[in-house]
Amino acid sequence: MPEHLTPLFMTDEEIAPRIASKLTAIESKAMAIIYERHGLPKRDPLMGGRRYWPAVVRFFELQYGIQGQQPLKQTPTEYLQSEEKGSEHSSDGRYKGLFSVNQVAERWLCSPALVRTMVRKNQIRYVRVGKLIRTPLEAILEIEAGNTEK
Repeated sequence: MPEHLTPLFMTDEEIAPRIASKLTAIESKAMAIIYERHGLPKRDPLMGGRRYWPAVVRFFELQYGIQGQQPLKQTPTEYLQSEEKGSEHSSDGRYKGLFSVNQVAERWLCSPALVRTMVRKNQIRYVRVGKLIRTPLEAILEIEAGNTEK
């Protein structure tokens, strides 16, 4: 589609092939979650959950150092690898690699109730620490990658 006919707001499915033609829907969703933490424009609920396309383009121009700006310090892959090494939870290291329900919900841009429902239905691996529910990073990455076979 010629640029002057490109809509201002686009779904992630419409954006993915414009960013990287070989991305699957699962891969693009996982990358969107990571990139949002670094400034990718969020979906606008008033526009049907679409992203403002010119701002998405600007984000990637800045991400890759176009127009004299410094790129981000980490790519999505580097970000995931740093999460695997570090702790998302306690400073004393007792629960390294385990995420709370709220942390998983924030990561996936969903409600904590949805994550609890997934736990209750055994749709996601988890461990209990007393009364607390914790999800291992590997389980989160499996779902993000679409590898949910048991």
